[in-house]
Amino acid sequence: MSTPPVLSKATGTCSEYVSACIGDTQTILFYTSLVLIAFGMCGNFSLASFMIEQMPTEAGGHVEAPPKEIASFILSVFAMTLLPGLWVFALSYIKNWSILFGIPAICALVSTLLFLSGTSSYIRVKPQRNSLHRALASKITLRMVPVLMIVIVCGVVLGIGNTFFLEQLNHMNHMLGHLKFPFTLFLYWYYISSSTNFYNTLRSILGETRRKYAAPVGIGIGMILSILCCITAAKVEVRRIDVIERHGLVEKPYDTIPMTIFWLVPQFVLLGAFDGFARQGFQYFFCDQVPVSIKAYMNSFVEAVFGLGIICSILFVYVTDKVSEKGGRQGWFQYTLNKSRLDNYYWTLAALSSITLVLFLVIACCHSYKDGEIEDEQLEV
Repeated sequence: MSTPPVLSKATGTCSEYVSACIGDTQTILFYTSLVLIAFGMCGNFSLASFMIEQMPTEAGGHVEAPPKEIASFILSVFAMTLLPGLWVFALSYIKNWSILFGIPAICALVSTLLFLSGTSSYIRVKPQRNSLHRALASKITLRMVPVLMIVIVCGVVLGIGNTFFLEQLNHMNHMLGHLKFPFTLFLYWYYISSSTNFYNTLRSILGETRRKYAAPVGIGIGMILSILCCITAAKVEVRRIDVIERHGLVEKPYDTIPMTIFWLVPQFVLLGAFDGFARQGFQYFFCDQVPVSIKAYMNSFVEAVFGLGIICSILFVYVTDKVSEKGGRQGWFQYTLNKSRLDNYYWTLAALSSITLVLFLVIACCHSYKDGEIEDEQLEV
């Protein structure tokens, strides 16, 4: 409903995709949709644990095959995972924003209806919530404050992937011969790089006796990849700025820059690998150090802290811009990307990641690692 052509049919206003055709109603609807998407994505963190509850397990007494009604749930998950992959390739060939937003809305509706159709047959597991859990969570949070700060810094670095990286892609040459590559393909490569199960591979390499060190080693590798990603992005941005200046495009922000988008492949892959190593490492780091009764909450806890870091990236950009303007100099962030100096920002993130890596190494060396499962009583001492 936020796209100009939809409301223009009822109000009689213009239907072009320009700022003059966007009224207050459309603006309110658009920003409301962003909030709704954020709340909707929160539900995705319950999906994995809910799927496990529906699968047959001997411990729960469900040794028989899942009931036929569960097929509706499986179909909805299938629709949520397969369709986005197909959507990646179709996205760049559709120019009408009403259709671009409408198709995912229909897919979400179908998935929701499929999911709700099996409501009466889903297995429900009552969560255990008591004051012991709250006390343990408080103790763990206080003990892990330095590590949580490092997670936030990682989130700040990850924030460049869905913002500046995409903006760079949007104005570069997408053609390879006569074939046009959609920029969303880079997001696909990013998620492939981040979804690879690096942690289990690392655990296998370290062996049984040193398996407890897999999480901090994985985090360290991820942070090194973060530094390499920022350095790579800075060097590529220097080249992009040089191309812009040589072709006189500084004052032409909407023109295509004669530089292939494949220059950005390394930084997307490095950022995705950093995301995979760091995210999985922090998840298992916290899971290895907490009692069995609250392990199930750790993944969501780490995701929440990463999300906080991504939100903090907005504040970090603002502070960095204000500092860069001191002394009457031009700030690093201008109204157009062609006038901005993202390379300086990337170098700043590389320095920040380096400092954070040193801090993490100190914490990792001083940390007392636990062997095996931790019972609730161990943290009561």
